[in-house]
Amino acid sequence: MLVPRKNKTPTRDSRLEELADTAAWLPDDALASLHEFAVFLGNKYPPEAPATAEIVPIARPESEGVITAIKRLSKTYPMLDKKVLFEQTSAAMSAHVLNEVSAKESIDRLEKVFRKEYEDFIARMEQK
Repeated sequence: MLVPRKNKTPTRDSRLEELADTAAWLPDDALASLHEFAVFLGNKYPPEAPATAEIVPIARPESEGVITAIKRLSKTYPMLDKKVLFEQTSAAMSAHVLNEVSAKESIDRLEKVFRKEYEDFIARMEQK
């Protein structure tokens, strides 16, 4: 049973962490429903336009979790549309949570995903 955390005013990060914790123990069909709902909400609330196309370099810590890596990469590439990355980041996180892929492998994959999306973003900007 899901028990809400005791935070009186939960932060965005604590809500994301609680969501990830909950998603980790959901059966596959419920996880698929959660994913569909998240995509629905993402379409309802589009992200704000990025102010800049510059990368904000943040060093990868020696020991880093997958959720922390997603947060770091989102800050490193603030110009990227999180809806576009959602499916791939969710897949990497799910594979790790289900013990199919190590944290290091998942983070390596995420770094490639974000870098590729950034390169595609720059290519689209140059075409305009």
